Amino acid sequence: AIVVSPLIALIKDQVENPDQTPMREGVTRILVGGALFALPAIFNAMMTLIDGDAGIGFWGQIQSILGTGGWFFSAYGGGCNPTSGTVGGIICQFVIHSGAAPAFLSAMSYIFGIIMGVWGILKIRDHVLNPQQTQVWEGFSRFIAGGAFFALPVTVEAIRATVTPASLNVVSAVNAAIGFTGRYNETAVCTAADPGLDVMLSCMMSDIIGPVHSVLNFFTFVAGMVFIMIGISRLVKSAQDGARGPGGVGTFMTFVAGGALISFNEFISAFTGSFFTNPLNLTFAKLTYVDGMTPAEQGHAHTVISAILKFMIIIGLISFVRGIFIVRNVAEGNGQASLMAGVTHMVGGSLAVNLGPLLQVVQSTLGITNYGIGFTLT
Repeated sequence: AIVVSPLIALIKDQVENPDQTPMREGVTRILVGGALFALPAIFNAMMTLIDGDAGIGFWGQIQSILGTGGWFFSAYGGGCNPTSGTVGGIICQFVIHSGAAPAFLSAMSYIFGIIMGVWGILKIRDHVLNPQQTQVWEGFSRFIAGGAFFALPVTVEAIRATVTPASLNVVSAVNAAIGFTGRYNETAVCTAADPGLDVMLSCMMSDIIGPVHSVLNFFTFVAGMVFIMIGISRLVKSAQDGARGPGGVGTFMTFVAGGALISFNEFISAFTGSFFTNPLNLTFAKLTYVDGMTPAEQGHAHTVISAILKFMIIIGLISFVRGIFIVRNVAEGNGQASLMAGVTHMVGGSLAVNLGPLLQVVQSTLGITNYGIGFTLT
């Protein structure tokens, strides 16, 4: 009734006074009313525009993308055990009870898609009635953005595959299977009756390194989805918004940063592979020169070295993620962000993650391999 009553009045006015009431107003409202009645078909067309096969279903899309998340596994600490009764277990519990966040974002994006679809129809109407004030792109851009919101899991997967191609997944899988070796009999040392401070530090790092990496994987995945949703929403803006417009470098880097965060493990593996031949491999540290040291003293030294390496891995992972955020802020035009700072965080983070190979290279360069720390696979 809201649509039909004004429509009848417009047709009546056009017939009685065609000079003051153009025919396009009545025809436009007829078409707009029909489009609003056929919203499900329009929504399906918007999704098909991005997805190509909307028949796979909304929740099927969510399961297809979330099934490959893998944030419960750490390449350095193995799986995440929520029942360990330690700080690491608390972190794992947080990840488990927050695991529905990506699905929640997908559901919210579906709602945004509905809003964009209705908004696009109204913008097309405004363009027909007043083309000088409303550009046709404003309507079509909302249809495109709405389709991307409807098919958010498919959009996320497409951006992830663009930033990190399938060849990097093989690199990540190989590195993930290696894990962090640490030191001999670490479990036995952590259960000793009278552990020292060095043992406490090593056990603490052993407990949290896997969960921290897992929660970081979860955070980067969610943050990447949020970045992609922000990038989609900017498709409805105009070129006057500069870097944050639909074709601005800020919007482009928002999509790139979202893909990099979603593929965090693959991205950092490829990044560190640019510096070292075998990243993540040399994880077992042992003193090379031990003259005058008893086996107990050597054990204390190895324990401390193991704790330091694990601590640096955590710092490196966090630093690398921070670098991605900084580079994106630079593209956004944030004057407080520096491209050099972002690159430094990423390079420094990758070096910290691979502290063993880095020290090996430095010792070889200085010719002190007989007196330093040896790093091997086991």
